[in-house]
Amino acid sequence: MTIEKKTTVYFPGLDPFRFFAAFLVVIYHIEEAKLLDFGLSNSFPNTFIKFIGPVAVTFFFVLSGFLITYLLLGEKEKYSTVSIKQFYLRRVLRIWPLYYLIVIVGIFILPYLSIFNESYESFQTYSPAILLMYFTFFSNLGLVIAGKTILFIGHTWSIGVEEQFYLFWPLLIKFIKKPLRAILGVIIIEYAFKFLFAFLQSKYPHSFFEYAVEFLKVTRFECMAIGGIGAYLVYFHKEKLSGWFFSFPIRAAIFTLTFVLLYNGITIQGIHNLLYSSLFCYLILYISVLNKIKLPSFFSYLGTISYGIYMYHPFIIPAVFIFLKKYLPTFENNLVLNLCAYSLVIVLTLSISALSYRFFELPFINLKKRFARN
Repeated sequence: MTIEKKTTVYFPGLDPFRFFAAFLVVIYHIEEAKLLDFGLSNSFPNTFIKFIGPVAVTFFFVLSGFLITYLLLGEKEKYSTVSIKQFYLRRVLRIWPLYYLIVIVGIFILPYLSIFNESYESFQTYSPAILLMYFTFFSNLGLVIAGKTILFIGHTWSIGVEEQFYLFWPLLIKFIKKPLRAILGVIIIEYAFKFLFAFLQSKYPHSFFEYAVEFLKVTRFECMAIGGIGAYLVYFHKEKLSGWFFSFPIRAAIFTLTFVLLYNGITIQGIHNLLYSSLFCYLILYISVLNKIKLPSFFSYLGTISYGIYMYHPFIIPAVFIFLKKYLPTFENNLVLNLCAYSLVIVLTLSISALSYRFFELPFINLKKRFARN
């Protein structure tokens, strides 16, 4: 394989799966809003619904780790180094504009609109320190300290995790000669701290260690590191993967196991994130190496705007339910309410995300290309 091919970090087969993961998060939050805020019955298996949101975010983490690591490995091989400055500029131009738009609108505008103010608690109940964490990409820490998500912006905790991961990941790839050892080291060190803090928490309950344990639960660097292992395998051992690793018996066994675990919402204490990250990584490798899953181009486009889908839908869901509660209060047919809710949320989310991508995000993405190393 030539360097030019290796340094191409675009895998078109993965785009639809970005959308599917984002769509599962939307479903999760729709059902959560129905149950928690409006008392509507849930028309899906509870175990599955409670599971698909968090596990879809795990998929995003693995995919991010895969793509970023592959990009860094390609840059290092071509130039014998990694430009940390250019890496951060590219990340800033892709992530920060929409992130800060969501945080600013979510904190300073939406809570004070009468349509929301009548139905939800004000942001004034949160300390300035908690809100500041959302402006500094420590929303995962804010989530742990506050003990609950914040309406409109609570979902940004996952973006905070990724940004924290980016602080050290390119440095590891740049300065450590054997990246696979570095990746495995991150996983080992993270789990060592998890076990250490869990032990200390048992000895000293209601202490700092309680927050440390919860922080590490949501700060899932191991998921992105698993994606990094996948990138390493594709980058250096693609030909080997095309053989037995994707043979029908192994492929069928892993895909069946993934489906059974997901559908039944099975959690395995201690290795939960490692297990699902590994299964998702296998799917990503299969798509990246063989590219045999062909889906209509429409799904690829939806994958392109998936960042907007993920970021905007917490604005749209409460607005839709407040609208339905106000204008369709007499409907007793749960199917009608579900159809109305899902239709409005999906149409509005896709429309706003498409407009945002075209007129707000794309100019920054085009600017980001100036910092790509040719």
